[in-house]
Amino acid sequence: MHPKALRDVVVRIVESGETYETAAKLANVGRASVSRWLRKKRETGDLEGYVSPGRPPKIDEEASEILRRLVEEHKSCTDEELTEIFNKRTGVGATRSSVRRALERMGLTRKKSLSLRPSETDRT
Repeated sequence: MHPKALRDVVVRIVESGETYETAAKLANVGRASVSRWLRKKRETGDLEGYVSPGRPPKIDEEASEILRRLVEEHKSCTDEELTEIFNKRTGVGATRSSVRRALERMGLTRKKSLSLRPSETDRT
């Protein structure tokens, strides 16, 4: 996103009589950005940016609680195994990445995959 000061300058350039193309070249932005900023100024009266809300997480608060309980029940599962169990239990259809992000939001860490390498510590 471009800084508000840049958007203000571009709008003033066009309002002073320059073309969209000239303003875009001077500010090193695309013509579509100039058009969008002018439309926003015309419709809302300001050029404040907005934060896109993004896609809501597949794993909401209720599903997070289920996931938390599954982590406690299945301590030795890999992320992949946990994801499979979670999807069967909830029907959410989450990916391993979605499950990992949800675990991170909860402050939980997991092993990513089954370790095939023997431990280097001596077990006596």
